Amino acid sequence: MVSTRDAVETSLQHYGGVLTGLAERAERAADRAEEAEGGGGIGWAASNTSSLSNATPTASAGGGLAVGYSAVSGGFDRDVAVGPRAQTSGQGSIALGDNARATGNQSLAVGRAAQAPHGASSAFGASATTTKANQVMLGTSTQTVTMPGKMELGSGSAEATISTRVESGVPQVVAQFPGGDPMVLAPPSGGSGGGAQGVAVTGLSAGAPPSGPTSAGNEVVAIGHSASATSYAATAVGSSTVASGQVSTALGTGAKATHPNSTAVGMYAATTGSNQVMLGRSTYTVVAPNKFQVGPDGSVSCTLSTRLTGGKAELIVTMPSGKIISLGIDT
Repeated sequence: MVSTRDAVETSLQHYGGVLTGLAERAERAADRAEEAEGGGGIGWAASNTSSLSNATPTASAGGGLAVGYSAVSGGFDRDVAVGPRAQTSGQGSIALGDNARATGNQSLAVGRAAQAPHGASSAFGASATTTKANQVMLGTSTQTVTMPGKMELGSGSAEATISTRVESGVPQVVAQFPGGDPMVLAPPSGGSGGGAQGVAVTGLSAGAPPSGPTSAGNEVVAIGHSASATSYAATAVGSSTVASGQVSTALGTGAKATHPNSTAVGMYAATTGSNQVMLGRSTYTVVAPNKFQVGPDGSVSCTLSTRLTGGKAELIVTMPSGKIISLGIDT
């Protein structure tokens, strides 16, 4: 018969060995983390996932960060992947949104399935995909990019501020160069014209906000004070951001993406429809220092740019055929 004392000593020896083994494993894990220079992953397993390893995010060894279901930060240095299945593999790249991919060096992909495979390129909006390096791609050919305020095109003496207005019931496009009178484009006086279409920007709701982010739904990410992501594959990043549309992305303080496949970028930017990329709000100016392409690549696109020729600032519209339309004033 085994005495109580012998049983206790046997148990202590057994569990003491187990604890020693766990301590050795923890020490080896700490050594590996130190060698990895701080890469980290944050995430959880979905209810329909049989294995935790399938849902746990993976961070690179160069100080990367992965947040969200199956997010992968796999670049070489300081890349960030935020959102379900978001992935980065370019040095210093950032991917925000469900299935977003930033694979070019110093690239940025924001929105569901946004793709930035080229160096120093940025893609904004659901399924937006860059086509070359040093490019900013806004949305796709089926989406509308909305700028409620103004847009600056070009730089220096050839910088033009593009805006719209309604004069005596006639909608007009206004191009303002530095030091000159504005150029106005408007329908012919005898033509038919539609009325102005207003854009409502939704502000923040009154009342004290909750202290932390809120997420509800499948494959969502909310980061920031009072950030809220409440629909499938929604991503909200920033204080008081709201992403309530399916596969929507809100980026910036108070930004709101409340429609399906929509993206709101900038402080208090708010989407107004589905399949839309909203940049800022009516009091902001969106700047394009080089060129701005309207329409998809191919026979239906045109490129807006500015230039300064012999002291004359010009707004250039380049058609797919190569034909150039020039509007200019003497500076």
